[in-house]
Amino acid sequence: MASESISHKFKLAATLSLVAGVLILCVGLIAIPVWWDAAYWPHGSSTWLSSFSVSLIIVCGALITVSAVFLYRNPQHNQTFGLIIFFASPLSLLALGILSPQPGGIIAIMTILMFIGMIGGALSITCKEK
Repeated sequence: MASESISHKFKLAATLSLVAGVLILCVGLIAIPVWWDAAYWPHGSSTWLSSFSVSLIIVCGALITVSAVFLYRNPQHNQTFGLIIFFASPLSLLALGILSPQPGGIIAIMTILMFIGMIGGALSITCKEK
């Protein structure tokens, strides 16, 4: 009975993290470039900072996604992958903060995704493998 709940926690942690990672990756690849025109980038002629922010969101999304897949495949390394997921989730929201001013809807979406990723990472860290 105890091993069933432990494997259920790993599956829940991996699923939450995978959903958050894929959606953060989609926000970085699709939503931000679609919502912002080239003239709307807030840093004027210094577009490298805006490009860095979008790239950081994409890297965080990919890192969370890959870590969630590895967590599902190798639950014995749960603390390592959980820490990666737990710290990459708020980093993606921090990267979005560099891109101010943003449309209000994307901030709410990214905040929800950050919390989903952090919950998945925390569940992964607290699970014990027998």
